Amino acid sequence: MIYVYDTIFGTTYDSKNMRWCLAILFFGLSSTACLGQKCEPTYGVDFELLTSAYAAGAEQFPTPTIELNDRSACKFGMKYTNDVTAYIESLFLNVYLQADQTGNQLIKAVKDRSNVLRRAILSIGNMKQTEIGIEEGLKSLIGQINLFLNLLPGNVDIKFAALPDLPKEPVNGPLSINKELSAADYFLHWAETADSVFVRLYGYITGMFLSGWSNARLYFNLVGTQIRNQVLNSIALKNYKFAVAEVLSEADLFQRHCTNETWGSFQDVAFKVAALSHHLHEALENYNACLA
Repeated sequence: MIYVYDTIFGTTYDSKNMRWCLAILFFGLSSTACLGQKCEPTYGVDFELLTSAYAAGAEQFPTPTIELNDRSACKFGMKYTNDVTAYIESLFLNVYLQADQTGNQLIKAVKDRSNVLRRAILSIGNMKQTEIGIEEGLKSLIGQINLFLNLLPGNVDIKFAALPDLPKEPVNGPLSINKELSAADYFLHWAETADSVFVRLYGYITGMFLSGWSNARLYFNLVGTQIRNQVLNSIALKNYKFAVAEVLSEADLFQRHCTNETWGSFQDVAFKVAALSHHLHEALENYNACLA
């Protein structure tokens, strides 16, 4: 496999070499699932990394005394953390399902372009008019493969830019109350007294949330990588490999009916897909190790 990788990036292919590489690519398509987990790893998405990190961070926020002699703040904090954690898990599952749907759309797009190209091939020599010619069909397929490649680490750099600062705690004054109020506070200024209780409660809720959020952020990049691995590399990539292999199986025909420029562009994306399919697992393992 190392030889295939070096050849991809070091040789200009003629028709004979194309057939040889076609055999390599077909071998990869048919055998990677049989060679063990190193070839076609199945990646999972662990949202518990986010939820447990959020819960741990929220629990680190010190429990205040919202009102003098109050004994329920700790119980409230635990219930609040559990409820928010469950909701966060539901939200991120929803994000994953949307990512999965987007992955299915990428698969459908490459299948649609392959079908159009297949019909164009079948029309050769017939008088029947097709919706698109071979040259145009191949260009469309190249564009779709490039769109897919631009989502994959290994082909593009995935930059982990610093996230913006968390919101600042908006509560002025201490959260805890440690002295009794005056008679005037109870009887003459009740509205202000009641409002101060809400201010402290708001500070407690916000403080817990920000503390949990800050801790969960440590795992955002890792879970994002897991989603890419699960949706793009474990599922979508095999469909793009198959689309490339179909074209390579008719290499002579495409060279006769396409310009050298278009065929050269296809070779570029074809061998990027082949290289990624052979070497992606090792790269992603190293990627996850760096992010852990």
